Amino acid sequence: MASVEHHSLKPYFVVYGLLMLGLVATVWVAYFDLGVLGTPLAMLIATTKASLVVWIFMHVKEATPMIWVTILMGLVGLAIGFIFLFSDYLAR
Repeated sequence: MASVEHHSLKPYFVVYGLLMLGLVATVWVAYFDLGVLGTPLAMLIATTKASLVVWIFMHVKEATPMIWVTILMGLVGLAIGFIFLFSDYLAR
């Protein structure tokens, strides 16, 4: 019979609360005209929220090293794609 791990619900509720605060922050950034800082700030908030979801809800913090390598390679590929995208955009 497979063993079942029971996790505490407290981290889920804490992350839920942080995600709701992130939602409020995102709406606030969209509501006010922050000029050039608006988009980078919204992207920072979105990245933070996505990281919380991956870290807690997808159980990455308990993952094996192979999962960590897979996540790292995905982020490296994303970074390379952004580098090519923005270098092409800036060259035009």
